[in-house]
Amino acid sequence: MNDWFQGQNFAPNAEQTYEIHDATGGALLLSGTMQADGQGTAFAWVGDQVNLVPGNYLAVSDGSTTKELVLEALTFDVFDPTQWLLQGTAPLPAERLVWVGIGWEQDAWTVAYLVPVRCPTPGCKG
Repeated sequence: MNDWFQGQNFAPNAEQTYEIHDATGGALLLSGTMQADGQGTAFAWVGDQVNLVPGNYLAVSDGSTTKELVLEALTFDVFDPTQWLLQGTAPLPAERLVWVGIGWEQDAWTVAYLVPVRCPTPGCKG
């Protein structure tokens, strides 16, 4: 499994604690800590311990700030980054920012696109 998440915009160099639950108010699946860098960003790869799925609830805290997230079910029906085209479905409000990486190039991760996805009406495909 390639399951990971990132805590961003926390206190620089602070230890962040995280909890992953099966749902909001549900059973604890995994907890741990991760060390933020000088910009307050930390990374946790959890794929060897838990499979992140829609409905999971994540909470990350640096002791002063806590951020929460419920993983959503998204579909990608059409995905063509060369044309900046992404179509699919997402729960309302259906506006998402999708980050796409294209792989490793000369030992450095290359970000290909940041695609804003907007869907103004229920049930539409954005």
